[in-house]
Amino acid sequence: TESEVVTADIQEDADTQEDSDTQEDADIQPYNEILSKYKLAQVEQWDMERLMNEGVSTLCQYCYGEIPDVSGMGYLMRDLDGNGMDELLIGPLKGDEFTEYMIFDLYTVEDGEAVQVFQGQERDRYYFTNTDVIYNEGDGGAENFAVSNYVLDGKNLVLKESLINQSMDNPEN
Repeated sequence: TESEVVTADIQEDADTQEDSDTQEDADIQPYNEILSKYKLAQVEQWDMERLMNEGVSTLCQYCYGEIPDVSGMGYLMRDLDGNGMDELLIGPLKGDEFTEYMIFDLYTVEDGEAVQVFQGQERDRYYFTNTDVIYNEGDGGAENFAVSNYVLDGKNLVLKESLINQSMDNPEN
């Protein structure tokens, strides 16, 4: 399936969406509720507590503009694990070097239902590499951090390689 980045501009009520025979509509159907929630979070500029209560990544606050809209955030449909089903990646459309290529949330479909694979956080961030590899940066402070590369296998991330620095806990290492 061809990858496409688009704004999270979908209908508020997925139940009112007209039936369509296109593969694109069938691929996105399980994700409509999630995308609607992210759109509402952007338009209403939810605070951190509401984002957490609603299951929306707190990182989406980096996309809030001066005027509430959805122009700062979008999604990508891409088959990351080669099983023929597109996964949903939600992230910023604009930002700085910190947010560029960041993935706020990754979902896949299992038994026709959207299943969350991961959700990025302040100290556990995921990035899109335009390949099947998902890059992750996690830290517990300046001297304890890890950078890792994962691939998707169904609804699980599988570690390919990792570099871990624990100099705060283990100065000799």
